Amino acid sequence: MEDDSKKKRWTGQTGRRYTPIAEESCRQGEHVTVHAVSSADAPLGRSIASAGTRLALKLRTGGDEDAWSLESQNLQALSRTVATPPSPRIYDQVDEGAGLVMEWCPLDLESWWAGVMDAPECFRALFQSRSEICRRVSEYRTFTREREDALPIVLRPSTVLRRGDGRWLLSRFGHPARVATEGIVTKIIAAPENFTSPEVLFDAAAASQPAAECWSLGCMLLSLLQMRVFSRDGVPMPATGTCGHHFRSHRVNLVNDLYQRKPGLFAGRALDPRQFLYPDRLPEPDRKLVEKSVEGIFGTPQPELEAQLSRRLLQLLDKALSIDPAVRHADTVELGNDLEQLGRWYRETLQGIALAQAEKNPVVQTQVFKGPIRSRTDEALDEMKTSIKDFGEILQELRAQQDVLSEQLQSAAQSRRVLWLGLGLVACLQVTLYYQQRISEPPSTAAAALVIPDAGAGAAQALAEDAAAVDAAAGPDSGDVSEEVLAEESLEEVVAAEPAGAPVEPSSVEAAPEVAPDPSAAASGEALSSAAQAAADGIVSVPELSAGEPPGLITSTGSISVAGATAWLMGPEGRVSPGVHEPGAYEVFVAQEGGAPYSLGTVQLAAGDAIQFNCGFGTCKQIQ
Repeated sequence: MEDDSKKKRWTGQTGRRYTPIAEESCRQGEHVTVHAVSSADAPLGRSIASAGTRLALKLRTGGDEDAWSLESQNLQALSRTVATPPSPRIYDQVDEGAGLVMEWCPLDLESWWAGVMDAPECFRALFQSRSEICRRVSEYRTFTREREDALPIVLRPSTVLRRGDGRWLLSRFGHPARVATEGIVTKIIAAPENFTSPEVLFDAAAASQPAAECWSLGCMLLSLLQMRVFSRDGVPMPATGTCGHHFRSHRVNLVNDLYQRKPGLFAGRALDPRQFLYPDRLPEPDRKLVEKSVEGIFGTPQPELEAQLSRRLLQLLDKALSIDPAVRHADTVELGNDLEQLGRWYRETLQGIALAQAEKNPVVQTQVFKGPIRSRTDEALDEMKTSIKDFGEILQELRAQQDVLSEQLQSAAQSRRVLWLGLGLVACLQVTLYYQQRISEPPSTAAAALVIPDAGAGAAQALAEDAAAVDAAAGPDSGDVSEEVLAEESLEEVVAAEPAGAPVEPSSVEAAPEVAPDPSAAASGEALSSAAQAAADGIVSVPELSAGEPPGLITSTGSISVAGATAWLMGPEGRVSPGVHEPGAYEVFVAQEGGAPYSLGTVQLAAGDAIQFNCGFGTCKQIQ
């Protein structure tokens, strides 16, 4: 039969074709089979799964056709109306509705728990999964409020599926079938009696669906605890799974026993808890089962913590499996919250145990040495001593070099001071010679040439070169005495040494009263221009004049520009207007384009006189 199914192909109502996956075996149920299939066709219609996606094909092989049709409609309604349905999403139908193509879920709750129940922290995973299943039931309950034809959930471990991404889903819906009637004693109960609540089983009046769901979820938890006990005792898992009589709790046996004897006891009326044994608490066999299921759950023997966990579990199960529906949890959300709190307590207790064990048995880091430890330790000590000795020698050499460098810096500073004093003396000598020459020589020409004599220029240049050489040897940080301070000190010493009555810098230079054009000025033009260029370096650029070319002329007609500089006359009444001036003394000014004016001295002019002037800046004074 299975080999034939591997060769079969199905075509859905959307027109998409589905083929079985060879490596997946077919799952056999009571009235259905589940095949793993995929489609090579592109998504079509509501079959939106990508090509090659693993899907589940659920085929009806028997049972009530009407019940199958109602369940199929219920699943399709969930897929159409709920964005994230609490059940597997339906993609297609095959064989005129006899098969449903839906999401593939590789595990159910029973097979999943069989794989993790012996792992560390298995109870944390159990409580977390049960809490999520409670939320799925609550989501489905929200869906049923808007639909009168919605079916109740068939809750048992084999009908709760786990999707590939870990999301839990509900897969079975329908009303339980009954064959027992009033006055007939029978042992045939078609409903999943291991998980059916008393009020549903007896068809009692005013049965609460949320209360019935809490009963089913409590029975599922008890059956999973029974699986762990079987595993620890070495009992093989029965072929019928948790739906078999091996997993029927003592509480359920007592309820089924009363139903087999009096199936119509509560037909059409409310359930009476007094008709049942132990209506408010689990029977003793079930309590012992819970206590045994938590043995070794903390990894090491913890009798007190195990007893505390079993008490918490029994308190939860006593409420969920109470005969009176009004005593149970109000809904599955409340039950899920209790399971989540229990899982949180279990996780925190495990962490406390781990911390206590770490304090008693601290982790010691070790290092493995190749060779005798003693010899390697001695070698390490010798290397350390050698390194310390080498470091001491290097430190002594650095200190010696520091002393030598300090002496060199002090010597360089003293040498620079002597050189700058010499430069200061030469500068004072030049100024003195210049003024002595001006005072002693009568003016022989109408030109007022302000050129500094180059007396002593060779000595000054030699001293300047020596100072530059010392500066280069000493470096930029050779001393803390600035050159400007040294120059000022040298000038003060020279001025103090000069005799009283020494000539001082005049504020003006008078020219001869009679000025006439001098043909010899052309011969001296080259010398004048070179001297002016040397004096005006850095202030104004005066082009060099060729031989025989007179320098710039300033006449009474106004001012002229020479090499980017403008010169003019300034009289008592201000700047002389072009073509108008009176005989008398006039101060000569010159300024670079955009710069401040400089005074070059005073000249005595008569009416109609002209003056030739060299635009040197050697002795100019700045006018603020």
